[in-house]
Amino acid sequence: MNRQEMKRDDIRREEPVGRPRQGGRKRPSASLLRLMRRAMLLLAAMIFVVGLLLIVLPMFRVQRIEVEGCKMHTKEEIIDALGITEGQEIFAINPNKIDDSFWETCAYVEDVTIVRSLSSVRIVIVERENVMYTQFNGRYVSFDRDFRVIEEVSDRTAFASFLYVSLPEISKADAGSPIEFANETADPSYITELLEVLEDNGVLASVTELDCKRKYRVSYMMEALCKVELGKVNDMTLKLAVIEEILALKGGVGVAPAVIDVSDLQKPTYRELSAAELLEG
Repeated sequence: MNRQEMKRDDIRREEPVGRPRQGGRKRPSASLLRLMRRAMLLLAAMIFVVGLLLIVLPMFRVQRIEVEGCKMHTKEEIIDALGITEGQEIFAINPNKIDDSFWETCAYVEDVTIVRSLSSVRIVIVERENVMYTQFNGRYVSFDRDFRVIEEVSDRTAFASFLYVSLPEISKADAGSPIEFANETADPSYITELLEVLEDNGVLASVTELDCKRKYRVSYMMEALCKVELGKVNDMTLKLAVIEEILALKGGVGVAPAVIDVSDLQKPTYRELSAAELLEG
């Protein structure tokens, strides 16, 4: 070995042991390796969970459907309108998404809540309150207290459970829109006020018909036997108290067809209802 070769050998021995040779591949740091391992474990867990869901979720199917709170619509109408069927996957039903077609089909529903369990669906219905109906162009239309038309039918018996109200002359009554009156300045707020007063005093349940065509000649029928002439919708607390006293003296509503007139509180009157008035009512 010559001196030059011995010198090169000494230089190689003096190089730091841990220094990588120039041009060699660096080894990943320990922290990076730990991060990669965690990411791989997380990915594997996600794949496992997704696979498990794909296997398990189809097992949760609708076996029972319950409907609560519906009177104006049948349970079958509610279920069909919502598109829920037995055997359907539970988690395919979105409780927060109700199609517009449901509200069109079930016009008397104010609100609907869908509650899912692992094998059943409970549907809770809140129907519109204080629905009334009136006659317009030879047909009958139902409406709420905001005078918004709900439905139109040709057979009056379809609305037998509703309160019949004679309104001022109507010019237009389209489903989904408020009733329009021939007199554009007509203010039906007195009708709403009357309904609220009768309800607050526990009288509305016995009222079978309201005549509100004329603002200052309002009347109503109680149990289709007793006609009450109110005149204006004012001093209602006193008028209802007088009506109650008269009925108490006469033995109640169902004794005989009668007319109670409290339009003039100075001269309240009671008289038997004539056959013509009874037929008209």
